[in-house]
Amino acid sequence: MPRNPGSIYTYYTDLGTVPPFKQPRVKCNFCSHTCNKALNRCESHLKNCTKIDNESYQSYFGSPKITSSHVASQLIVNTSKKTLQNANIKNFFDHTTTNEQDRLEVGFAEAVFQCGLPFSFCELVPIQTWIKGLKPSFKLPTRKKMANQLLETIYNKTKLKVDKSIEDADFLTLICDGWLFNDDSYDESSDSSDNELDNEFDYELNDELNYEFDSELDDELDNELENRYDDELNNELDDESSDELDELSDKLNNNLNNYTDDYLDNGK
Repeated sequence: MPRNPGSIYTYYTDLGTVPPFKQPRVKCNFCSHTCNKALNRCESHLKNCTKIDNESYQSYFGSPKITSSHVASQLIVNTSKKTLQNANIKNFFDHTTTNEQDRLEVGFAEAVFQCGLPFSFCELVPIQTWIKGLKPSFKLPTRKKMANQLLETIYNKTKLKVDKSIEDADFLTLICDGWLFNDDSYDESSDSSDNELDNEFDYELNDELNYEFDSELDDELDNELENRYDDELNNELDDESSDELDELSDKLNNNLNNYTDDYLDNGK
């Protein structure tokens, strides 16, 4: 209750009778709101006036004004007290539940498999130190668990996802590279057979080359021998002709070498 109910009119301005109202009216000095001069009407407005200062409010009502921010702060204080009363010492330490440990392991394994990292990635000291800094209670899976249990889990999870996508798709496109290698069907005898065919081809090629070279060489030599035989019969062979014969022989050898090189180049 206010100390002096009559003092409330110090916060209002008397307007007297204002038509069409028959009762006297007053105007609030804080927000200019007009109301009936009756005491209960003036007190009701003053309690809800949004512009009255705390000092005036407490001076008349004897208690501070309760605002929405005050209510919110009081609620936070009460909630904090209740939380502290029900708090457990374990809540102040990092803790990982079994479900959270499993979920984090699967997420870590997915990252490792998608990036093509080795199973031993979890055993690297920098990675272990980094994870401990993020969440000390989380234990990285071992290499064995990564290669068995987690790999199987991720495979089944991915397979279900792919099967669902195929089931929901209206059209499908299948692409293959056309290369097939089956370890079971691989036969060492086929490899040796291929080598034998390659060797036989090389022998035939060499025989053909030798035949061509020998034929041409025989023709050249026959012609040369005939010419030389004629020269000897006519006694016209002298030192100069001998030099020419040597020069012709060198020329034949050069032509033969050039022909061999051209033939090999074209053959390849």
